[in-house]
Amino acid sequence: GEDISNLELISLATGTKCLSGDERLQSVKGTLLNDCHAEVLVRRGFLHWFLNQAKLAAAYKPSFLQIQQNGKVKLREGLKFHLFSSHPPCGDASIFNLSQQEECGENIGECLHASTENED
Repeated sequence: GEDISNLELISLATGTKCLSGDERLQSVKGTLLNDCHAEVLVRRGFLHWFLNQAKLAAAYKPSFLQIQQNGKVKLREGLKFHLFSSHPPCGDASIFNLSQQEECGENIGECLHASTENED
């Protein structure tokens, strides 16, 4: 198996799926982020990290990236990125099985939205 002793967390986020409707309604205005999907937030965090790594590499400081002779940025050998999500994404990015598609037909988006609301 792979050596997992040297893992580093790059970006972590939680979205509004973890907040119930009651929590959102009862919160003091401005204390909760609303309409922020975890996959969007974690991507923003990853891009922030990646751009910072590119700046470090350009300044010849330790980085997960290296500048090639042609000026392009390259990931150091042997590095991998993994994405973990505890829930499938919402909307058009949702993964659904064939039985749901057959059941919902052309209204798959509305059908899946209704089924995820019933999960809470």
